Amino acid sequence: MNNSTLNWVVTALLIPLAFGAYLYTYAVDGKAEDRAQTVKQEVQQQAQEIKKDLKEQIVQSEQRVQEALKELKELIKNGGRPTP
Repeated sequence: MNNSTLNWVVTALLIPLAFGAYLYTYAVDGKAEDRAQTVKQEVQQQAQEIKKDLKEQIVQSEQRVQEALKELKELIKNGGRPTP
């Protein structure tokens, strides 16, 4: 095998391989960006749901505190005796 034949074989094999590797890298990078965007949206949705749940829990806690304060005021008003 002479040098020009070897050069042709190397060129014929390496150029498509390099181009294929470039396309593969581009495709994988594109999929990674798509997946990252999907994960970001999922995390934002979960954060919104958690925020909503926490707000509901805070409202419920505030209501329980108000009820406890009313009961405490009644106890104080009645001299420590619960109302019948």
